[in-house]
Amino acid sequence: VSTQSTWEAVVSTQSTWEAVVSTQSTWERETGGTLMNETSSRSHCFTTLILTQLDPASGRVTTSHLNFVDLAGSERLKQAHGYGAVLRGGTPESQKMIEGLMTNFALVRLRTCVLEIHEAQKRRKRKVPRVTSTHHPLSRMLAGSLVGRAMTACVVTLRMDNQTENGSQSAVALEFGETIAKLRTRVRRQKSTPLAQLLKEAEGLLESNKAALKKLKSHKHNLRNHGTSNWRGVRLGAGKYLDIREAAVRYWTGRLRLLTALGG
Repeated sequence: VSTQSTWEAVVSTQSTWEAVVSTQSTWERETGGTLMNETSSRSHCFTTLILTQLDPASGRVTTSHLNFVDLAGSERLKQAHGYGAVLRGGTPESQKMIEGLMTNFALVRLRTCVLEIHEAQKRRKRKVPRVTSTHHPLSRMLAGSLVGRAMTACVVTLRMDNQTENGSQSAVALEFGETIAKLRTRVRRQKSTPLAQLLKEAEGLLESNKAALKKLKSHKHNLRNHGTSNWRGVRLGAGKYLDIREAAVRYWTGRLRLLTALGG
């Protein structure tokens, strides 16, 4: 699973939020034509709205998250690419087939994860089930909506034309929605935190991530200059952690800027 085209914007009005979502999300979404759908989704789209509210009287801040997730649709390989379709490396059609297979696999693993959570909830009513590192990355990204304090809603869309060909796909989609409907989350009111405490935490995390990023860049520079027999493997591993730290620095920079503006 790879994450691409990640972006962040600060909005203060509903109209600005709607404009950002309707334009940016549409532009960044990857699609590709198949025999079943000319604009078939080739990716999952996650849009998170973080609401930050300050109570001037108490100086406390409440933060809530709204996750809007558009999952790529499930398509059977033979129906989407033809009954004679064969994987041949390097061709655009093969790339579409691989994307379809990976999408189907991710959705199956997500459904399995939801069923496991449902069974755990039935056995241990007082304990909250967990989504662990053994689950599929898609399930881990949705963990906040599957367990804990979230209120979750699922909308399943179907093609109503040509049900002779699409009937089996519609049945699979409805079974997926039925599985999601079994989830039981414990919705609770978000607790507020003093603004001064959030500012101190944001400053500390920003500085620690900057220091870690500087150390990673220095380490990578030294390895490149002195040479190594496994430079390619080291470079790929270091690149992954550099991306994580850079993303953390961007996040906490924006978070600190927002909290400072609230206090001003």
